[in-house]
Amino acid sequence: MEETNRNSYRSITKAIGLFGGTKVFQIIVGLIKNKLVAMLLGPLGMGISSMITSTTSVVSAFTSMGLSTSGVRDVAQSYNSKDQGKIDRTVTILQRLVWLTGIIGTLIVFAFAQQLSILSFKNEEWTWGFRIVSITLLINQLVIGQNVLLQGTFHYRYIALAALYSSVAGLIINVPMYFIWRFDAIVPAIVVTSAINIIITSYYSRKVTYHSQNLSWKEIWDGGKPMLILGLALTLTSGVHMLGPYIVRYFLTSIGTLETVGIYAAGIVIANEYINLILNSMGTDYTPRLMAAYEDRPLFIDTINRQAVLLVTLVAPLIIVFVVLAKELTLVLYTDKFLPMVGMIEWMMFGMFFRALSWSMSFAVVASGKGKMYFFNELLSATYSISLTIFGYKWFGYIGIGVGFCITYILYTIQMYVICHNKFGFHFNREIWHKVFTMIVLSFVMVLVLNLNQEGWQHYVLGVLFTIAICILSYRWLDQMIGIKSVMAGFKNKFYTKK
Repeated sequence: MEETNRNSYRSITKAIGLFGGTKVFQIIVGLIKNKLVAMLLGPLGMGISSMITSTTSVVSAFTSMGLSTSGVRDVAQSYNSKDQGKIDRTVTILQRLVWLTGIIGTLIVFAFAQQLSILSFKNEEWTWGFRIVSITLLINQLVIGQNVLLQGTFHYRYIALAALYSSVAGLIINVPMYFIWRFDAIVPAIVVTSAINIIITSYYSRKVTYHSQNLSWKEIWDGGKPMLILGLALTLTSGVHMLGPYIVRYFLTSIGTLETVGIYAAGIVIANEYINLILNSMGTDYTPRLMAAYEDRPLFIDTINRQAVLLVTLVAPLIIVFVVLAKELTLVLYTDKFLPMVGMIEWMMFGMFFRALSWSMSFAVVASGKGKMYFFNELLSATYSISLTIFGYKWFGYIGIGVGFCITYILYTIQMYVICHNKFGFHFNREIWHKVFTMIVLSFVMVLVLNLNQEGWQHYVLGVLFTIAICILSYRWLDQMIGIKSVMAGFKNKFYTKK
């Protein structure tokens, strides 16, 4: 019964609202912090801080062993079993692995600090800076362990509160440090930020009941092997995804200019930033739910279908607004020099429908623990994604990049469906065919019509009509799924009761 309730549309939507609101708040706090730090340190100071954190993040990506995702799978499944002994054993193994991988990451950065300083800054000046910051790889990995525990046991409220308080505390403590010590505060501020995160997440993770077991390293290895195998695949996949954008930028520079890369990067930000906000918010709730449901195949399939339907219904109005106002958004966020990317954004936003659909299915492979399959699946998609982006630009310019992005996710959706159907017996339910593909067809027609009417009042009139139609459809379907009217009535009653 508990799993069914967790898998209801209203429960999923509440989780999205919780994490979505948290992400928005974090973005706002981050903007304020960046603005103040930029005023105090200028571009040079921010550049130094960015280089140190990005360099250590690369090391962390390869030493953390993907435990932030693979750990959730094991914790969620043990928690779903209601066997306290199994929960205790799984959490103990996770915590030991977190310590081990964190120490390895710290030792690597500490040992190669001189080389990292030369690589990042072309000198040895920041060698001791890297050595001091190396401790954050252990601290951040411990934070991951605490968050995995909270996520795998479905304590979403604690995750959200920890994120909120960490953001605010980081702003309150870091800014005065930069104000007093300026450049000398860069390294201490990075360490203090990590310390704040571990203190706050530890406070909330202690609210989860479990008992640490005295396990030998052989028992930890035997119990943690599935976690590490899947984590290794996730780590290698992360490396592929980090390498892909670099290859694209390299070829765009060769084919075009640095301005080409700049316009491409700006378009990616507009297309991805706000969709990622929804995906990340959904993923925090979706990952443990799907992993916990893996052994119950009908529930597993239903979970994927529900997630896909709700996700597409939620993002559809946002996608349409971005398509209609692509030019205006470009001018507001950038300048008229970036207008060549408007057509690219329109096609990329249409491709987001297929990204949402394939995203919902892709978690099935992670939930199954089939690390090798996950790696080669992502490697294949990265290969044709890079190829379509490069050749799309070569043949059709910026619109070609957008179309290439769209085709990439159409192919990836087909690829994920074939894998999920063959390996897990997955199939689209009636809601997918009725709601998702109806939305996709309507949006495709809209993109074609708007591309034929790029200028003049016709573009906006047609855009407004399509936007109204899709917003009405989204509202009606969301009302059927979560009962928007009853939810609003509940809020209204609570408001008047408090008054």
